Amino acid sequence: GIDGLFTLDDVDNAVERIKTLKYDERLQVRFDRVADTLISPRVGGRLLGGAFWHLRYGVEEIVYASSFGWGKSLMVGGASASLGKIRRPALLITDAQPAMQFADESKSHLKPEERERETHRVVLETLRKSGNVLVPCDAAGRALELLYSLNKLWEAQRLYGNYKLVFLSHTSYNTVEFAKCLMEWVSRDLAEVFEMETRNPYALKYTYQCHSLAEVERVMARFPVCVVCTDADMMYGFSKALLEKWASDPFSLILTTQRGGVGYDATTASPLVQLYQGERTLKIHVPIRVKRSEDEIIELHRSSTEKQQQLEAAERLQESVQEIEKEIDLL
Repeated sequence: GIDGLFTLDDVDNAVERIKTLKYDERLQVRFDRVADTLISPRVGGRLLGGAFWHLRYGVEEIVYASSFGWGKSLMVGGASASLGKIRRPALLITDAQPAMQFADESKSHLKPEERERETHRVVLETLRKSGNVLVPCDAAGRALELLYSLNKLWEAQRLYGNYKLVFLSHTSYNTVEFAKCLMEWVSRDLAEVFEMETRNPYALKYTYQCHSLAEVERVMARFPVCVVCTDADMMYGFSKALLEKWASDPFSLILTTQRGGVGYDATTASPLVQLYQGERTLKIHVPIRVKRSEDEIIELHRSSTEKQQQLEAAERLQESVQEIEKEIDLL
């Protein structure tokens, strides 16, 4: 950022002006010499509290839905019902990602319950062969849904004695703790579980919350593990580190459960689909740190200094040329 552009007082002032809204609650905003605008959040799916925005300006309607989930999931309701109530808005602002996800779900021909059972089946099959399961995902969206589903599996089949379920993220503890406090945003089915069983679905009794690879290594010292970790594209972070460790193990499983964002085809996760469909070789770029000698460091510093000086000299020359051109124009 730019130093001095904002102060801490500016940040505090901005935070104090934030107004929280519930689904379908209307906020009336008035601008100078402009008709009143009604702003309302609608159920957006995909995330806890996820919303798209419905704006009404006079007789015109605008829908801002940059990120939403079309169908309902185990964790939250889908945006299909809310979007279906809005007829021909004057402007729709969105991206192609939800459409791509909807197309993927349509091609699968599986209902959410069937996809959940199939996920459980392949996870159990791998663990019983003494393999490890890597489930790359985002930090707080699909991860929470998967953890809830897998934790149910661990409890129902009493897997906790032989296999371990791990949530690996730099913010794993905080993510789960915040999820416990957001039950008002979950789907109706999950809310009913909370009301009937009088326990929080995100207590996740059988899930280890880890923040480093060293913690995972200690957990898996004696047991095969299923690790839900960031990030979904496996371009960096814990998922890439575990991919490098487990990719050569014929008994381990890499389970991708979501399509990435823009540029997904250029990610590490994308070729895995092709690998599953017939390709047998996957190349992974692995950056490594190389310790430089003292002479190399001095040479790099000298080269960097020379380039900086050349850039500064070029800028001064350009400024001089511009000043001369101005003087010629005046003459």
